[in-house]
Amino acid sequence: MLLVTAVVGTNVIVLNIHFRTPSTHVMSSWIKELFLETLPRLLHMSRPAESEPDPRAGLLIRRSSSVGYMAKAEEYFAVKSRSELMFEKQSERHGLANLCHSLVQAGPEIQACVDACNHIAKTLREQNDFDNVSEWILVGRVIDRVCFLVMASLFVLGTVSIFLMAHFNQAPAAPFPGDPKHYLP
Repeated sequence: MLLVTAVVGTNVIVLNIHFRTPSTHVMSSWIKELFLETLPRLLHMSRPAESEPDPRAGLLIRRSSSVGYMAKAEEYFAVKSRSELMFEKQSERHGLANLCHSLVQAGPEIQACVDACNHIAKTLREQNDFDNVSEWILVGRVIDRVCFLVMASLFVLGTVSIFLMAHFNQAPAAPFPGDPKHYLP
């Protein structure tokens, strides 16, 4: 029961740190030093490489239903928003192409929602908080690795100690003092 409580507690702590953002929490310099430089070096952890995308990543096998989306996405992306493209292609897929030609005809509420989502995405891109968010994710990973190593060592030491207690547990020659009966070992 104690181990289950410890595992659940560490999971809550790691998830709390993992989902922090710079707008809600400020990362101090000692946290950066300890969790982003010192501990990862001691634990032989490396930062994810910030390199160009792998050219082989485009060779993934896709479902046949999404091949049409991927083929035409680049030509539509410069002209239309992704949500409008998705709505249009979904209606074509289900034979509803003549029902609605754009989100404006579908309803002003949908268009307002799409505009609001586009505004939020644009604002987040401008704030450029994604780099700092990844630092919180790395801190969460380091704490998760430390908790894993602590719990794994506790499990191993506990198991070894249980086996050693059984090995060194010898029955005494006279288990009940004053009892005249002689017990076999």
